[in-house]
Amino acid sequence: MSKITTQVGGWTDECVLENNLVENAAKYPHYDDVLEYTGKRSTVAMIASGVMTDYQSELFSEKDGGVRTKFRQIPRDKKIGDSGYRYAVMGDLQKAMVINSQVGASTSDGKFTLSMKDKLFPNEVVRLHNERYAHVQSVTGSSGNYITELQMVEASTTFDWTTMVATQTGEKTLWCGHTGHGEKSTDGYGRTKFADVQVNFVTTQRKGFEISGDALNDVLWAYYGNQKIGWMWHQQQQMQTICRMEDEDQKLHGVTNMKNSDGSLKNESTLTDQQAGQLVTMGDGIYEQIRGVNDIYGSSSTGQVTLSDLEDWMQLMASKSNTVDGQMWYGLTGIQGIQRINSILKTETAAQIQYTVPATGNSGVGGLNIPVGFTFRTYNCNGKQFTAVEHPMFSNIKAFPRINGSGKYYKSNQIWAIQGGVTAEGPNIEIITKGDRREVSEYFQGLTGFKAFGRAVHSGDYIKWSYLKQDMAVVRGTQASGVAYLSA
Repeated sequence: MSKITTQVGGWTDECVLENNLVENAAKYPHYDDVLEYTGKRSTVAMIASGVMTDYQSELFSEKDGGVRTKFRQIPRDKKIGDSGYRYAVMGDLQKAMVINSQVGASTSDGKFTLSMKDKLFPNEVVRLHNERYAHVQSVTGSSGNYITELQMVEASTTFDWTTMVATQTGEKTLWCGHTGHGEKSTDGYGRTKFADVQVNFVTTQRKGFEISGDALNDVLWAYYGNQKIGWMWHQQQQMQTICRMEDEDQKLHGVTNMKNSDGSLKNESTLTDQQAGQLVTMGDGIYEQIRGVNDIYGSSSTGQVTLSDLEDWMQLMASKSNTVDGQMWYGLTGIQGIQRINSILKTETAAQIQYTVPATGNSGVGGLNIPVGFTFRTYNCNGKQFTAVEHPMFSNIKAFPRINGSGKYYKSNQIWAIQGGVTAEGPNIEIITKGDRREVSEYFQGLTGFKAFGRAVHSGDYIKWSYLKQDMAVVRGTQASGVAYLSA
């Protein structure tokens, strides 16, 4: 089974332009894959590509069962200006209708009047908060204040605002369940439901470095099995790794500067690239897209999640999914979160596992060396699946030093549940690029005496390498995703 491997070496006669990985990426598309693997793929890139196991994450060849990194360009008909992308996210065909207030008093025959923010239609049957039903009689008024006359379906039931509506916390709503028409009914009404729409923006990221002196002799060779594929400078491979680390941080924690506090779009950016004199546009990362939808807090004595928390959370997210069964989530977390999930799953399944160890060869000093313990990462519950994925960035206590009262790290215990699968418009999570600007890089020759890249284009005693990318992370399954936090 072939894998991409690398080996540090010195400058040789084989280090010619025809063998350089970066220079040949445009000519030979598979070199892009080699560069991706020599620099290591990011966790977000693997999840967006559909990687499900550690086995798939290490393989290069699809015929060996591997998964290639997948990127897609912004469709032309979904562009907003130069850097925005409009896309559909999973939503409901039906929705709760918002109540403003009751108008007037209820009558003994079950009739009452509501001021509605959303418009109902005659003969709709609505479900109130206490699960009693009312029939819509007539609707007048205008947008934001529809005066709606209703009558309780059950005979001799009087509408009571206090018990039937006011007990609902937050916004008061009712649900349109079905309709009820009489003989010779003259008309039916319907609502056209457009897909819920999200707008995100691409972020431009850049890096560059200069190679001079002894660094020109330090090269890195890439191998596919035993076959030597090509080379790149060792310093360049380190810089590409830094680029991917920074890109991963943007894909995870990026915050857009193109939205107002109420979520509406700004007309233009308020940030300026002082060097270029141009406006800076940045897009939201995964966290900003999924937070606040299905958030929970750990209920254990240490503030961490319990198995009941996990099961309730899966049930909450599944109830908002667009499928009945078979939902799966990636759970991005840190080392303490992984340890916690492993611990609660081990406790749940320990009684169901028989552990058998051969008892032969027990005559040595100290007896047999018997390995014990289990590693649990995936939890299957009620036809759903949750797979925990350890992300090293979550475990970086220098970057995220905050702890709770029990000494647990907030970030290392944070769990982001990202729904997998696909929608009609594409995968629930993917990386979208602007045109061909996924990863653009170029060498610029200086006065080094190194002739492989032709004539010098600047007078410095170094070869310059510049790198640019412009893309975004898109989460379509936001409604069925969420964040689990460590409690204080």
